[in-house]
Parts: sequence; C-alpha cells; structure tokens
Amino acid sequence: PIALETPTVFLETSERLNGAPYSSAVLKNAIAQGLNNRGIQWVEQAQAADMVLTLDADTRQAGSASGFFTVMLNATAVLKNREGQPILQQNLSDVKGVQLSWEAAHAEAYRKAQIEIQGAFLKKLIQALYQ
Repeated sequence: PIALETPTVFLETSERLNGAPYSSAVLKNAIAQGLNNRGIQWVEQAQAADMVLTLDADTRQAGSASGFFTVMLNATAVLKNREGQPILQQNLSDVKGVQLSWEAAHAEAYRKAQIEIQGAFLKKLIQALYQ
C-alpha cells in the first residue's frame, strides 16, 4: 500500500456584504468542514501550512421589485503552494440570493454559495492538493 501524506492548508478569507466586512465566515466554515470531512487538516497559521487557500467573496445589490430583493455574490479562490505559486483558481460568479429584505437576500446568496462550495468546488480543490 502507498500512504499519501495529507497536506496542511491555511485558509485566508475575506467575506463582505456590499464591500463591508461580513460578520459570519460562512464560506470559510464550508471549506474547513469539507476539508475535515475528507481528512485534510487546516491550520491557523500560514507558516505551518503546506498550502494557502485565499478566498475573496463579496455581494452586491442587483435590484428589487414587488417586495423582493436580489443580491449577487461573486467569489474567487486561489490555492498557492508554500513558494506562493498558484496551483488552482476557482470562481463563483453571480450566485443569486432573493428574499424579502436586503439582509436576508445577502444571507441567501452566501447560503447558495456554501452549497456550491461543498460540491464541485471542493472536489476540484482536493484534486489540486494532491497534484
């Protein structure tokens, strides 16, 4: 049998609502949970990591009509090795959140992005970790 040593990952995230800091770390938590479920350790300090995953997410108001508010979320994630060379870049584009208030619409967009991250996004990330 061949034993693969799992790499350690440092998560550096910036989650915002209309450019202002978002109090929750919804996407960071989704990635951390996905890594944990697959047996990959994430660490609290960049110096202790084999790789660094930088995630930048922001929402913007897209409009309102008939009492419904629409928000779009865009996110970019870049996985870099210890030397700072990019290994993988993934984007989430125009993830839509529609609700009865601006605040709820922002939260809905983050919830939908979280679902996308837990699917194909994490699968590609895991593949890149072992290349």
